[in-house]
Amino acid sequence: MTSKQIKRAAASQLRQNFEGISMAVLNQFALITFMLLIEALIYITSELSDIDYRPLQLSYYRESRVRIFTMCGRMLGYLFLNSVLVYIQRRRFINTGEDGGVVERYIAMHPKRIMLPGVKLSIQLFFYKILVLSPISVGIYGVLHFSSKEVVSSISLFGMVCFMLSIGFSIVWLGVCIHYFMSLSLVPFISQLNPRANFFDACDLSVKLMESKHMRLVSFYISWLPWLPLAVLIYPLIFIYPYYSAAHVILAREIMGDYWQDKLPAMARRWQKNLY
Repeated sequence: MTSKQIKRAAASQLRQNFEGISMAVLNQFALITFMLLIEALIYITSELSDIDYRPLQLSYYRESRVRIFTMCGRMLGYLFLNSVLVYIQRRRFINTGEDGGVVERYIAMHPKRIMLPGVKLSIQLFFYKILVLSPISVGIYGVLHFSSKEVVSSISLFGMVCFMLSIGFSIVWLGVCIHYFMSLSLVPFISQLNPRANFFDACDLSVKLMESKHMRLVSFYISWLPWLPLAVLIYPLIFIYPYYSAAHVILAREIMGDYWQDKLPAMARRWQKNLY
């Protein structure tokens, strides 16, 4: 299926699942509103307390590393909240034969079974990707060190070679990481279809299933670029993201092929067993 065909199939699925799309839009609206309220509360509190707070200016973060860690901590918190929402969104569009009302009833009755796996998987993937990315810190340190004013003024031939090697290593390792992270894009679907799967086994299976499929994923992402101007306005995301989630599920189903078809019936039986 082409990206256009996937989008048409996603739109058709959304039209048939009005309850699911309504809850997806409502959840996305609640999450975005919550994040904006938190940021607004922090800004208003800092203004009333005469505390210097300029989150949109780089100079604000250069003055103190604590400010960098505080902002990063908040962003990670929002990321984890979004991971739970993404996990729920994905389940809404993995078709196991139920109508939207059945899925929503299960989510309402068993929120922990939905939220906890989403948080766990998000944490595992985040730290695993950080671990894979960590060697690039050596290259970045080399670039920053040898490009500093103190070193540039008296740099030797050996220093210049190290500087070039640092740049090359950083670029190459970043490319390797991007390729590998694309290979891990099926891990959430594998874990959701088969919750008993070990995290590293899911990673290995995702890499195998994604062999020679990377350009297919890239073309899918590129097809969403025209929607980016609307995403900048923030609230249009509440309508775009469910559409994107449904399309992403269809793409994953196409790539996973037989594995999806093998695991889907077992997933449906688990949900029916725990529904009441």
